[in-house]
Amino acid sequence: MRETTTGKTKGGGLWQELQHKESARQEITTGKVSFSLGADVGYLSGYTLYHITFDAPYLIKNNDGSYSGYYTINGRLGKGESELEFPLDSYVGGVNASLGKKSVWSIDLSLAKNLTKNTGKMKDSDWEPVYVLSSGQKIQEKTVYSESDTDMDALFFDVIGKYYFLREENGSDAIGSVGVIGGYRYQNLSFDISNVNQWSPIGIYSSVYVGGKVLTYEITYHIPYAGVVLNWNSPGKFSLDLLGAYGRAYSKDEDDHILRSKRSTAKADGPFYSVKAQGAVSLSRKLSLLLALEYLNIEVKGKQKQVWYATTSEATAGTTITGIDYSAKSEQAYAWTGLQYRF
Repeated sequence: MRETTTGKTKGGGLWQELQHKESARQEITTGKVSFSLGADVGYLSGYTLYHITFDAPYLIKNNDGSYSGYYTINGRLGKGESELEFPLDSYVGGVNASLGKKSVWSIDLSLAKNLTKNTGKMKDSDWEPVYVLSSGQKIQEKTVYSESDTDMDALFFDVIGKYYFLREENGSDAIGSVGVIGGYRYQNLSFDISNVNQWSPIGIYSSVYVGGKVLTYEITYHIPYAGVVLNWNSPGKFSLDLLGAYGRAYSKDEDDHILRSKRSTAKADGPFYSVKAQGAVSLSRKLSLLLALEYLNIEVKGKQKQVWYATTSEATAGTTITGIDYSAKSEQAYAWTGLQYRF
């Protein structure tokens, strides 16, 4: 008896694969709008720091290498510097959503929060101006350094729109696209700092350890940006986005030095850029596995204001210093994976 072949019996799994591929391909070529929702988990590595420069008297370095006193040189002060670096190393979890037409346009949202709070050691460094008697040179030396425990609370939000204006088919399977992007990124990084261990690299101050909370710090970044995206889409198999973005970062921070009863605040702005690779592997017609790697850089400059809110040996309550040169920088690398379901 001769068998009759039909679409339901022909090729079994191969036929289903072809149907899946054709369905995915039609989605691209017909421009069907779809909505996807997912969850992801990853690891963030990096730091955020701020740096200030201020006028300060010179520390005198004597001919025998010892240090003494603080003086002006010819009636002039030198420049001191201070830098606080807060680590961001933590596991991060979040949700994501996407609305759009494949290889035509999309609006993507992501919201994430840190899952682990101990991000490593916060590092605090101070440099003082030094006048070297033997040579008459004016230099800077690191006079104070400390490390402390961290407890971070972070929130990350990103919304990005993509529009593909150039699309090219390659054979019967893949579609390559070139597009533009525009978006807004928000980051809020908050730290409780405790258990400080401080010493002097040049030995002019005694080593000090103070347990408990010694400092709090919070910085917020608002970042509008634009850029380009390259997309490679193999219907029913995988897609890959390569993105590059440039924008302007606006920051606001507050540092409360609890031990010194001093609160410092600053507003700043400056350039932002990021590069990202994000892929999606189709596990079924509705479910995809997401994989992504991203690097970003933020550098801002502005002015800092310092206020003593209680009387200390340094200053009386209400003492205020303004116009301090301030800069902040953050470098972040993020790797994550997740699942996304298309409705």
